[in-house]
Amino acid sequence: MNKIIPFIVLIIGIYVYADLSESVGVIILVISSLWILQNLLKLISEWTLQLLEVKSVHSRTNFQMQITLNLNNILEHEVFEQIFLKLKEEGLVGEKAHVNTWRDNLLKSYKKKYPNESELERVKFNIKSGLLWKNDEVQFVDDIFHEVFIPYSKEIISKLDKVHSLIETQDLYRGITVRTVVLNGQIYLQIGEFPKKFSSNESGGQYKHFISVLAFPLMYFGQYVDIPTKYLNVSLNGLLEHVRLSKDRWKALSQIHNDVAQYSYLCNYADEQNGFSRIRKWDKIMQAFESKRERILNKNNFKDLGSFNYDQTIWYGNSLVSIYIPDLRGMREKRIAHFLPEYCKEIQF
Repeated sequence: MNKIIPFIVLIIGIYVYADLSESVGVIILVISSLWILQNLLKLISEWTLQLLEVKSVHSRTNFQMQITLNLNNILEHEVFEQIFLKLKEEGLVGEKAHVNTWRDNLLKSYKKKYPNESELERVKFNIKSGLLWKNDEVQFVDDIFHEVFIPYSKEIISKLDKVHSLIETQDLYRGITVRTVVLNGQIYLQIGEFPKKFSSNESGGQYKHFISVLAFPLMYFGQYVDIPTKYLNVSLNGLLEHVRLSKDRWKALSQIHNDVAQYSYLCNYADEQNGFSRIRKWDKIMQAFESKRERILNKNNFKDLGSFNYDQTIWYGNSLVSIYIPDLRGMREKRIAHFLPEYCKEIQF
């Protein structure tokens, strides 16, 4: 309402100048014009400040996330039974072969290729000052992404070489790929990679080469995640599986862009909420994000393993995956306040 008042005064000034008194009208026009100019300069300064704050958010980012995949439970997913039946149709496994034996062989193949004491696959991501690290190595492709390729047994591959040409011996014919990727602000666990003939979902000349078996609402934790928006990987193709109609996909993409903008707002103003209107907007976004977050967590059977107990750590898991994001900023603040100085205040619980 306050932004409209100067324009109302301007209209009154024009009326007074034209019909009542030129001198009074000029005074009103000058006052209203200066008022409008002041508001315009204020708006430009806020936009400029917001752009500078976005850059400062990226430079101060100190993010760590560990994802643990339970390969034993993942291989029990119903998708693998569908893959087994497809391979059976192709004659790559025997008629008397059983899906459980095939799964066991896949797990043995994984342990042989990736020597682990257990069937748990762990990957750690860090983002420091806008730079992405994966398992302590710098990544120059800005994607939070990890995949595990599990080759089939030599028996299946030898049969494959007799049945198919080299052109066809790609993707699912050689082995299974299990991957986790951040897409449209969420962490997806996906299984593939399916050739076109195995895909039951084609849209606009595109086919599904990976199946998403679960999602984790990373972006909807807002400022507690606090990573640059480029790592949220907004993509229209990431919506093909969830939205069928083209017009609905564009609508969904627009909604995701809006969510990313709101996520950026939460990160920018995490440390300062000046003014009633900003606090009200902050609370509105937080409530909307919490609602979306809880809906996705419940849909994918995530359980809280210790989030927000004493700090802003995020820790959730289910039978397939666990995701742990420690509160590094909070840890640093506690060290500065209590551990590094010679004196500290007693911490009250």
